[in-house]
Amino acid sequence: MTKYCDANSHREAMPADAPRDETLIQGKTAMKRFTTLVFLGLALILPAVTPAGPAEYQGVVNHIYDSATIRMAYRGGQIHVRLAGVQPPYSDDAQQTLSRLLLGKTVRVEAIRWEKGYLIGRVFADGRPVCESLADARGKSREKTT
Repeated sequence: MTKYCDANSHREAMPADAPRDETLIQGKTAMKRFTTLVFLGLALILPAVTPAGPAEYQGVVNHIYDSATIRMAYRGGQIHVRLAGVQPPYSDDAQQTLSRLLLGKTVRVEAIRWEKGYLIGRVFADGRPVCESLADARGKSREKTT
């Protein structure tokens, strides 16, 4: 029968010279060592197994969803990209401007993060940030209307 050393219980305290179950102590020590080794192994293996992906992507834009979202071909697949740094008005004019600037062109995307299946990144076309090109296009369209 196992005796407990607990000041709050009414069980009998274990004397200091009582024999201890060495197999139980060895088993706990072995389990601690095993757990530590598993965590260390995972810490070393997971970065190699989990693909972080490249910091930059380059591909041809083949679809414009709205004035802030595009789809581009990349290595035989498709990537949906949300343009970072763009606070667009969600209008047909803004979408047409983005289509004129990007559709069918090769773009470079500097990845910021992945979120809900979309790559959030800074998009560059012809070496220039798309957010600047959109701002210029909006300024020119405002000049025409005034």
